[in-house]
Amino acid sequence: MTIRTALGKRLWELRRRIVASGARLLSWDDIGRDHVDDSRESIYGGMMTEKLQSFRPVSPGEILKEELEARGWTPSDLATLLGRSIQVANEIISGEKAISPAIAADLSYAIGTSSEFWLNLESSYRSRKT
Repeated sequence: MTIRTALGKRLWELRRRIVASGARLLSWDDIGRDHVDDSRESIYGGMMTEKLQSFRPVSPGEILKEELEARGWTPSDLATLLGRSIQVANEIISGEKAISPAIAADLSYAIGTSSEFWLNLESSYRSRKT
């Protein structure tokens, strides 16, 4: 028995158990075709492949903005926690100002994440933005 056959049997058994439990499996029709990428194309064996799509890089500021909203904080609150001006906080949130190691350290202290988290986000954003 090949790995592919063994995996297929395990997946089929899992599907059978889910259906037997009364749970309902979702299909593409349940999700809605407007959410499905039209670049998908069937290949042999029922497997699917899809083209990679380009995406808009997300700035660390966008993630920071969502975090502030979740905590009910304003940019002014962030500026106070960082010990920086409101202008700097707004520039970070808008993506105009890059997150330096010093700012990353302050963000990690204020939000409870690691400074590497913010530096990696910044590095990824800047490399994809160009």
